[in-house]
Amino acid sequence: MPRPYPVKEIRDALGLVRLLYLARKVQGLVEPPASDPLVLIGRELRATLAYAEEPEGSPAYEAGITRAVHALQRLEGAITLRDDLGDAALAGEARITGRQIRKGGKGGRH
Repeated sequence: MPRPYPVKEIRDALGLVRLLYLARKVQGLVEPPASDPLVLIGRELRATLAYAEEPEGSPAYEAGITRAVHALQRLEGAITLRDDLGDAALAGEARITGRQIRKGGKGGRH
């Protein structure tokens, strides 16, 4: 049985990258977009979604999978001890609710 292209999984990874970026941005830890590793990883993951219609086993399908794997390997290297997943979750919550996140995290909660 053919394995469908992992669109949902790539979108999940892209969502994680976006939340990490937002958390870093609140902390003032982002670089200019042209050189920020999370921006570059996000762009690469987004580009791999273009391969979703390719048949499994085709060179294009395999190229998309390879690009996604390489982007995730870069993400692994880009995550640091400074990254707080709680802050990333709060960044996501703030995006959903439209609230601002204060520097220092916690989305305005006490």
